[in-house]
Amino acid sequence: MEDIKPLFQHLMRPGPRQYFVIECHGSAVGTCEIHEGTEIGFILHSDHWRKGITSEAAFAMIQHMWDSTDVPPITADIDPCNTALAGILTHLGFRQTSFTERRFCLAAKWSDSAHFPLDRPYD
Repeated sequence: MEDIKPLFQHLMRPGPRQYFVIECHGSAVGTCEIHEGTEIGFILHSDHWRKGITSEAAFAMIQHMWDSTDVPPITADIDPCNTALAGILTHLGFRQTSFTERRFCLAAKWSDSAHFPLDRPYD
């Protein structure tokens, strides 16, 4: 249980958010999050990495946000070491615009952040 404590601390941080469960074959394998109305995030169990699940979830989240909000850009703030997620975001049209050193501290380990916005498409 101690190894998931940082995850729960991350999930409990202040601010409005919505969570959606990612299911695969009837089992919960991760979550999608909308934080502060504009930022999306993902947590996926490592057994399900590199199977297209995060890409599918990200596409669904983008469509949901464009259809249900008037937010101008959607943002994602990721660990730059997560090159797979950076690739997914880039494929979906996000572009890295900035970088912050030592932004998050989880389990006594600092992590940098790469910031990716996606502008609302013109109709």
